[in-house]
Amino acid sequence: MDYLVAVLTLLILAYLYWRMIKREIPDPIKPFQAILPFAFGILSMIIYGPFMIWFIKNIAPKIASMESVPPFFRGMFRAFLMAGFPEEVLKLIFILITLAVLRSKVRNVYEYILIGAAVGAGFTVAEEWLYADKFQIATFVMRTLSVAAHMSFNMVMAEYLGRARVAELTGKGSPVKLTILAFVIPCLIHTLYDTCTTGNALLMEKSTQVVGAILGFCAYIFLIVFQIYVLIRFKKKTREFCEMSVQPK
Repeated sequence: MDYLVAVLTLLILAYLYWRMIKREIPDPIKPFQAILPFAFGILSMIIYGPFMIWFIKNIAPKIASMESVPPFFRGMFRAFLMAGFPEEVLKLIFILITLAVLRSKVRNVYEYILIGAAVGAGFTVAEEWLYADKFQIATFVMRTLSVAAHMSFNMVMAEYLGRARVAELTGKGSPVKLTILAFVIPCLIHTLYDTCTTGNALLMEKSTQVVGAILGFCAYIFLIVFQIYVLIRFKKKTREFCEMSVQPK
C-alpha cells in the first residue's frame, strides 16, 4: 500500500505534465527535453535527502530549544533552513542546469515553464518514495491533495526566469529583478506553508494549539487553491507564453 501512494503520485504528475506538453503551440517538445528535467528533479531530492536527515538530527533540536524566540518564528526559522531555502535552491540549480544543457533547444517562456514543472514533479515523486514506508491515511489524503505543490512552485520560478531572459533580449524590464523574484516567491510561499503545517511550533504548546491548528488549516487550503490557480493560469496563458521567444533573433 505504501509504495502504491508513490506510484499514484507519479501517475497524477505525469498526466498533468503530459497535458502541459500537448498544449504547446505550434508543436510540443521532444521526449529528451521532457525527460531530462524530470530526472534532474529526482536527483535534486536524492541530494537533499541526506541534508534533511542531518538537519533533523543536529539543527532542529537546537532551534526547538530557543525558548526566547516566539514559537511561530522558531517554526519559520526551521522551515526556511530545512525546506524553503535548500529545496528551492536545489531545484533552481537543476532548472538552470537544464537550461544550460538545452540552451539551443528551448524556444520560448512556455518551455521554461515545462522545465520548472518537470523538475518540481521529479522532486515530488522522489520525495514520495522517501516517505513511502511512513504511510498514514491522513497523510495520504493531505499529500494527494497537495501533490502538485512543488510542480506549481517551480512553474512560477521558471516563468520568472523565462521573463528575465526575454527582458535581457528585448531590454524591456529588469532581468536581475525578475531572476531574484524567480527564487524569492516560491521560497517564501514554501517557507510560510511549512511554518504553518509540518513545522508548526504553535501546535507544541497548549496555549497556542488552537491558533496553530487554524493557521495549519488555512495554509493547507491556500496551497490547494494556489496549485489550482497556477495550473489554470498557465493553461489559459499557454499561447502567450509560447509567443515569448527566448532565442536571439
